[in-house]
Amino acid sequence: MLAVLSIDGDFVRVNAAAEETLGRGSEALIGTSLLKLVDPRDLHSVAESFVQTGKAGSKGSFRSRCTLGNGRLRWIQWDLRRAPNAREIYAIARDVTDHCTAEAELARVNEILSTVLLTAPLPIWASDPEGRIQFWNESAENVLGWSSDEIFNGDPPDPLPCCGGAHKKNRLTGEKMSWKRRDGSTRQLRVWTAPLHENGVQCGSLGMIVDVTEYDAEVYDALQRAYNDLRDTREAVMQHERLRVLGQMASGIGHDINNALSPVKLYIQLLLEDEGSLTDQGRRYLRTIKSAIEDVSNTVARIREFYRLREPKLTLAPLNLNELVPQVVDLTRPRWRDIPQQGGVMIEMVTDLTENVPPVLGTESELREALTNLIFNAVDAMPNGGTLTIRTGVVQEAGEMDHLAAPRHAYIEIADTGVGMDEDTCRRCLEPFFTTKGERGTGLGLAMVYGAMQRNNGVVDVRSIAGKGTIMRLRLEVARAAAIPSDKVISSHTASSAMRILVIDDDPLVSQALSDTLERGGHQVTTASGGELGIDAFRAARTHGQSFDVVLTDLGMPYVDGRRVASAIKADSPSTPVVLLTGWGRRMVAENDVPTHVDHVLSKPVDATELRDVVARCSPDRALRPI
Repeated sequence: MLAVLSIDGDFVRVNAAAEETLGRGSEALIGTSLLKLVDPRDLHSVAESFVQTGKAGSKGSFRSRCTLGNGRLRWIQWDLRRAPNAREIYAIARDVTDHCTAEAELARVNEILSTVLLTAPLPIWASDPEGRIQFWNESAENVLGWSSDEIFNGDPPDPLPCCGGAHKKNRLTGEKMSWKRRDGSTRQLRVWTAPLHENGVQCGSLGMIVDVTEYDAEVYDALQRAYNDLRDTREAVMQHERLRVLGQMASGIGHDINNALSPVKLYIQLLLEDEGSLTDQGRRYLRTIKSAIEDVSNTVARIREFYRLREPKLTLAPLNLNELVPQVVDLTRPRWRDIPQQGGVMIEMVTDLTENVPPVLGTESELREALTNLIFNAVDAMPNGGTLTIRTGVVQEAGEMDHLAAPRHAYIEIADTGVGMDEDTCRRCLEPFFTTKGERGTGLGLAMVYGAMQRNNGVVDVRSIAGKGTIMRLRLEVARAAAIPSDKVISSHTASSAMRILVIDDDPLVSQALSDTLERGGHQVTTASGGELGIDAFRAARTHGQSFDVVLTDLGMPYVDGRRVASAIKADSPSTPVVLLTGWGRRMVAENDVPTHVDHVLSKPVDATELRDVVARCSPDRALRPI
């Protein structure tokens, strides 16, 4: 800002910067005294400076708070000069509010820091890069027995540690040392140091001391136990955080995975139902692929359950362990035969199945996944090849004398001739994130096996000898006779009259698969590639007198999701059934979390039989059944 003032301090001329900064136009400033802008708290000192500057040939400089045109206070630095014999004073000014605020904040921080350092109950000291003490607070004098003057003169025989320098640590974390006081007594100290820096260059060390002389071994042990507990808690929290992140990732990708699996599963079911030219081997391959798809979907759902920190509700059903083995062998064949053979490694697969093993209670997909994980681990344990054996049998209970009594448990086990495990590894192998594979392992394989067995009321028995191999046995409860169905349930499609069905899904492959499956049942299907388009199609059909009998909509879609679609459909036609497709359908139903306006929920990947049954229940000539 530039201005010309009269001898009395009135503004004569001002530039545009002065008008803008002071918040007043030239017509308001000219003729106004500079002192009228100054805050009353600074008026006295400013007046003295101005009187001194008014003398011919002198210069003056002062800083004051000034009231701007908008009423705000700002700090202004004024530099004034009157030339000899001149009738005017020339002024140069600038707004230094930010600088003054920073100076005040710095002064406040320095005051706080000084107070803390000087009055701290613990000895605090600072040294230069050579270890010479530059700061010594009152607590240091009291505890360490040397005055600041004596310390600065280098009188104490024991030097304090410093950070940096050749062959010196960057910091000490509670290291113990002995210290001799001026009176000759010795104190045991624990010293913490940290480097001090100026402009990025180390300029010394800051240290803090605790006198631990009076602490006995019991107190120190208690502190050590507390530290160990804190460390263990931290590890547990980290593991929980990993599980939480894993669950969030599963939630994010679950929609895409289930969408990708839906058309594959539907078309496989259509081939198995309608394709008469398939060979027995082809049908077996398709059933194996269908089982693998169901396992992938269940795996994604269970990974998400880690994040939810509660176990999913499973329905345990009788299953035959001997029928499960060939499925797992076929599913894992590339891992135990094809891939090792590419590296010149031979692994022999042996199945030793006991005849007439009673059915056990469990979930087929979970047990199949658990066995798959065990086979993968067994293959990893035999890098040079070996024998992998799968056995089934009944458990002979301890103390059970009557061999004619019905067994209470049956088992299936995976045995390998690999590297085996020592006692400590064998004890910890089921812990989450514990792995002996280094970066190749996640530590989740056996933990998921353990979790699956808990959910299926089973037990994992581990036997291993280092250098000789490992046996992993899964023990399960035998199904009671009442739980075993007398005849194999044969699924039949519920007959329903042909209907007009609207399918809304942003994935074209899913839409096409659903359309093909429903059209096989004689229905007329219209597809829409998004929520908004689906609502438009539904309303357009009603306008032309061709209303849809059923609406199938995906849950996760951009812009307009399945919930909003259901709400819009019900607003226009409350009687039209709405079926929601989602990867978390079973959880929604189990937890009574079905969205408003939704009549039925189908889980992805969609099962063709369930799809037909739900559509049949939505038929206009049948009453809607509750979910």
